[in-house]
Order: sequence, then C-alpha cells, then structure tokens
Amino acid sequence: MKKSIYKIAMWGHKWPTNLKPLPPITSAKAQILPNIYETLYWRKSAQEFGTEFVSSSHWCKETQQLTLRLKSRRFHSGREVTSEDVVYSLCQGFKHQFRQSNNCWNYSAIQMDTENFSIINPKTFIVRLKSISRRQFFTEISKLFFAIRPKDSDATSHIIGTGPYVVSSRISSAGVISLDRSPMVNIKGGAFDGLEFIEFEDQWQKEEAFREGQIHEFTHFGQARSLPADLIESAVANDFQYVSLLQLNGRSELFSNSNRRYEFSKVAALCVQSMDPTFRFLPSTGIIPQGYLGHRQKPLLQPVSGPKESIVELTSIKVGITNLRQKSEMQTVFKEDLLSYFGMKLEYVLIESCDQRAEYARDLKVDAILVNLKVKNDNCKELISIFASDHPKNYMGIKNDEVDRWIQSLPKSKSKQVELEKFKKIEELVMQSCYCLPLGYIPTFQVRQSQWMMDSDLWFERGAFVPVTSEKVANQLQSRRIRFEALQNQVTELMEYKQAYAAIEQIDHDLRTPITALNLLKDGDPLDHRSQRLLVDSVERINGLVSELHSEVKRIHLLKDFTSFVENKKGFQRARDEHPQVVSLLDTVITVVGEVQVARPDHQSLKVHPSQSLDSLVCLDPHQLKRALSNVINNSLETTKGAKASVNIELYNEGPNKVVLEVIDDGPGMTPQQLEKIFEHGFSGANKGSSGLGLTIAKSIIEAQEGEIEVHSFPGYGTTVRMKWPKTQVTTTPSKPMLS
Repeated sequence: MKKSIYKIAMWGHKWPTNLKPLPPITSAKAQILPNIYETLYWRKSAQEFGTEFVSSSHWCKETQQLTLRLKSRRFHSGREVTSEDVVYSLCQGFKHQFRQSNNCWNYSAIQMDTENFSIINPKTFIVRLKSISRRQFFTEISKLFFAIRPKDSDATSHIIGTGPYVVSSRISSAGVISLDRSPMVNIKGGAFDGLEFIEFEDQWQKEEAFREGQIHEFTHFGQARSLPADLIESAVANDFQYVSLLQLNGRSELFSNSNRRYEFSKVAALCVQSMDPTFRFLPSTGIIPQGYLGHRQKPLLQPVSGPKESIVELTSIKVGITNLRQKSEMQTVFKEDLLSYFGMKLEYVLIESCDQRAEYARDLKVDAILVNLKVKNDNCKELISIFASDHPKNYMGIKNDEVDRWIQSLPKSKSKQVELEKFKKIEELVMQSCYCLPLGYIPTFQVRQSQWMMDSDLWFERGAFVPVTSEKVANQLQSRRIRFEALQNQVTELMEYKQAYAAIEQIDHDLRTPITALNLLKDGDPLDHRSQRLLVDSVERINGLVSELHSEVKRIHLLKDFTSFVENKKGFQRARDEHPQVVSLLDTVITVVGEVQVARPDHQSLKVHPSQSLDSLVCLDPHQLKRALSNVINNSLETTKGAKASVNIELYNEGPNKVVLEVIDDGPGMTPQQLEKIFEHGFSGANKGSSGLGLTIAKSIIEAQEGEIEVHSFPGYGTTVRMKWPKTQVTTTPSKPMLS
C-alpha cells in the first residue's frame, strides 16, 4: 500500500542545514529552533481546556516561588515524565498542544537558566520567578498534555518533541526534511504516514509547485487578496499573526545619534503609509495590531514632506534578516525610488541563525534588525513586553527604566481601560526614543489542498483542521457520521440482550474479595480496630451483593418476557442508583485498599497518593463505588509480578468540577490490540487465570453514575486506569451518627 506523504513548503533560507543539537542543560542560552513547522496548523475541538499535566500547584508571594506537582504521564517511548524533563523543557522549548507536528522555537518568556529551578523529587519541582507576571504563564504551559521534551533530546532526534512524527532523513543540498510516523506512538488514527518539508527560493516557486501538485500546503504571509486569484479559494486564515518591528542599533555609527534615528523613523512612517493597499499591513505605524478594545491610535510620527540634509548622509543602512521572506517584506515596505528620493539605500545582511542576532548587533555588523513577533488576535500584552530591557528579543540592548516600570505594572491593572492607558504610555516612550519602528501587522493563511483532509481520521480522532471552504468535505463527513451512528445503534441493541444474562455472573465475581478477607480474619489473632472496621465493611458489602442477587432473581421471575426485562433492567447500566449518598472518594479508596491488603497480605506495594488540595466529595451509591474500585485495584494487582512490583493510586482535582482517581501499575502493559478489547466481556489480557470481568463491571458502574473511565497502557511500561466523577458541593454540615 502506498504511503500517504503530506508535503509542505517551508519558508526560510538554509534552515535545514542549520539544525543542530540543543546546548547543554547547564547553558543559560536557549537554542531557538527554526520555525519551519508552523505550516501544518492544527486546531483542537472546541472544549474546555483541563489540567492534563499538573496535579497541583502552590504560589508563594513572599518568596516568588511556584511549586508544581506533576501527574503520572509517559512519553510515547513509554518512559515516565520527570521533573528533570520539565526543567529541560522550560529552558529549551515546548511542543504546542495545538500543533500536530512541530516543536516550536523557544518562547521568549521561558528562556531561563537552571539556577531558577529546584527539583524536590521526580514529580515535584520549584520555579523561582523574577516577576509575578510570569506565574500564570508557567502554570498554564505546564498543563499541556505531552508538551514536555525528554531531557536527553536534541534538535536532530526530537525536532518535533514528543509528537507523533520523527525525522527519517534530511537532504541539505535539496532542502528537504522527511518525517515518518513514530512506531512507538500509541494513539489511534493520525492524518498521514509521513510529512515532508521542502524548501523553495521564493513565493512564486511555492505557488507553481502547489498548482502542479508537488506540495499540498504552504504558508502565505499577508492579506489573502495579495494571492493569485486561482489560489484564494484554497486559503484558510490562521488565528495567529505577525507584527514586524525594525530595531535600530543605537551603538552603530549610523544610529548612535538620536536625530538620525528620528529622521529615519519619519521616512519609515511615510513608506508604510505609501504602500500598495493590497500589501498594506496597517493604515498607520501603530504597535498594537488591529487596535485594543477597538482602539486605533493615530501615527505618532508624521511623514516628512521632502528630503532633509541629515538624511542625505545616510547612504547605506545594513539591515539584518534571518530569511528571504523578511527581505521580501522589507522591499515591500521600503520602495527603492522612495528611499533614493531621501538619499538612502538598504543593504541586507543574512544572519545564519536566529540566536545570532544579538551578536550581530553587539559586533556592529548591522545597523538594524527586522523582528517578527507572533501574536494571537489581540494579545497585546505579549507584544508590548518586547520593550522590556530583559526581554530575549531585545537584541539591541535597549534599556529604559521608565518603560520597564510600566511593563512590570501591567499585571496589576484593575481594568482593561487602565491596561490600555499603560499600553499607550509604553508606546509613547518607545516612539520617543526611535529605537524600535513598527512596520505593520501581517495576517497569515494556509493554502492547502482540502481533498487531502477528506479521508483523514484526524477529523474524528484528533480534532479538525482549520475549517475549509469546501461544502463537499462537510457533506461527506456528515453522511459518514450518519452511517456510523446507525451501526452504533445496532450494536447497542445487541449488547442490551447480552448484558441481561451477565448480572448474576458479575455479582458472583464481586463476592470474591470480601469473602477472602473474612476467611483470613476469622482464625487469626484478636482483631485490632482497623481489622474490625474491615470486617464490618466486608460484611456490609456481602449483604448488599446478596440483596442485589435476590432482587435480580425476583425481577427475572416477575417479568413476563425477556424484552421487558431488558427495557427495565439493561444489566447494571441504570441511569442513576436508587440511593446515592454524599461520600468521600478518598475515604472510600482507603477502605477498599485496606480490604485488598488483608486479602493479599504477601502482595506487592499498594500506596495511595492524594493531592494536597484534594476535594473528593461525590454523590454516589457507596456500595457500588467500592465494588467498582475493588475490581479496578484487583485487576491491577493481578497483572503485576515480582518483589519490586507496585501499584500506586493518585487522587487529584481536575478543574473546579471534577475529581480524578488514577490506578497506576508497573506490570507488563498491553499492546494497542489488547487495549481495544480491555472492556469486553471475558477479556483477561495477560492474566490467564482471571475471569475477565473486573474492568467490565467497573465500567458499567462508573458510567451509570455519571462517571468516566479510560485506560492507557504501553508494552513493558505498565497500565494506568483513570476514572473521573463530578464533584459534589455540600452547603450544610452533615450530622454525626449516633453511637449506640
């Protein structure tokens, strides 16, 4: 079968030959990876974003320290993610949660040295922040699921971080990087078998290659109307844009004089306002893209009416660029005839690597550097922070104490209006110095062949791509969904008949653990308080199961026919238990664990790890809850072998409305084929002595009580069973039970 290779045009100049391993973790200087992977843009489905990575966090205002506790997560290779991996990632760069294939260049806000971190244990570490404004950034970015790079990774072997593709070949002479789907990836589906990034000299070559079918996608910078007419229908807008800033080198001989900087800034303002409307980025030279809260400021620098003698002296201006696209952008803004009218010309200096820009400015190799800042919608706070003296993209070393104070005060703004006034003040101070000239706002579009998306299960499994303008795609997807739902209904109807016969077998399976505990306690020494409590709980569980068994038998006898039985019973999948109670999930777990430990005294380690800020009240049937937890825990214990084997139980809150329980074992794990059958009736995986009912029963109980259950596993690296329930808010204090 022919492999489906998705081919993307990458922009830039000689970037494939410049990919190199990241610097050592002890280095304070972070490597900025080339941004060639932005072209395959992928959007998650519109759902509330949860805490997928951080179990808990604590911020200490006095010491400016953020303590993060990690959940149990694994890389696609199967290795557990540790605090060292997260520290490495904070220094070196993240894989975005909304990108399928790229491991973005380093974020400026996380370019930090390792001395800012303290590792407490493999799951806990402390971040010392220089300013309180960064706390929210660290907290949010650390929640990204599988957004962490392995600590021993480098740009050659992990260009895409822990994503589903790995580099298979790099042909530097041809400007091609090929990626294949990783054999270690344990996820269903995926868009393509491989990706191929191809370098082109200019925009025209990319457009021709797209028309001839040599590539399936390329990125267009600028307005959609600047595309050829036949390609406009294939363009899809991205939700990220770029703002271009020209930083002037105040140390160079040319711009060390403030008057020369001011005169050149006026010429730049005239050039921007004189641009062709098709390519114009902004109607003014304002820093804030599209305005903020509808605000659109007037140009602070008025264009000059004619040449000045001081400008005539500026015969040559050396502008540092990092790729040919930036050169094209500068030529679009600064027309040669307009510059020559003022006695100027631009010379372009190609900076081979993005992290060399500060070096070129310091060594006076350039008079100015063009910087493109990526922003999302009206994210002005991120944009305005570039003018801080400690910002990594402040390549010219511009320092203004007053600007720093205003930027540091932004997080303390009590309203959007106050924040806007601060933006205006910062902009005014920056423009007065004329060190940084805003050239415009650049929207971006993906020009892609939508036919390639139609047969991709990425629509269903991993979220949709950016919407396309093809009704044919939407109609085909809708018809497939209708056929799929019809098949689901048929399967559900057959399963209802099957579940009716399974009730008695399930109850028999649940009786094993409490009966085993009773047998071990009955002939032993006098019982201590803990053993007495376990004895009472075991008896209560047995009584509950026996009562349920009597009810099942009586129900079967009373019902007139099998169809009536299915309609009223449907196995154990009742919409809600008849007698739900507000119970503590943590207390219930401790009770079940104690019961299991008595029944399995010689078994391996079984530990409970609750979150410090755990709120575990849920409204459920306590007997059914214990029944489900006992089945899950016993199932994990049965799969683990050896003296060092262990099972860990973690409890934590997920957002304000969910409580999560994870049962994690270090057993042999399961293959993707086994994982697909994990909830099937009678499937027992690697444990041949099991009846194969444990997880089947647990799933039916948990889902009947508005809960969720999912299983993650990888061969050789154990299994994690994750369960979720909605939390219950208690407004009154329950009365204490009377003692007889």
